[in-house]
Amino acid sequence: MPKPTKREQLETYALLIPLLLLWRFILGFTGELIIPLYETIAYIILSSALAGGLLIALRKGAFMPKRHSVWITYAISLVTLGAYFGFFVFANRLLPAQPRLVFHGGYAYGMASVSLIIILISLFGPLLKKKK
Repeated sequence: MPKPTKREQLETYALLIPLLLLWRFILGFTGELIIPLYETIAYIILSSALAGGLLIALRKGAFMPKRHSVWITYAISLVTLGAYFGFFVFANRLLPAQPRLVFHGGYAYGMASVSLIIILISLFGPLLKKKK
């Protein structure tokens, strides 16, 4: 498989960031949106590292025998689940709660709506582009 260009890598990660934050911003539709700064930054770094590792492992495992690629996929899945579980269990204990952004009412709905539009564009935008 050819190595993706820097632009293709950037496009892939640019699509991941809004999707990673979906769970955070969708809570704005409740009328209150609280975004702890350190937890959100740590979550983005963790998710980006795990996604990068997954892409590298999938690329390396693409031409391996099926038996090896299944075990690699299984191991990656366990590591990813363990990392997220550990993050959500220990994030409140290890990371400071302040500073945080708090939006109420219309601002929370606005942030949730804008983030939902960005997510929908990132998901369905490539389907709407004309093929050359």
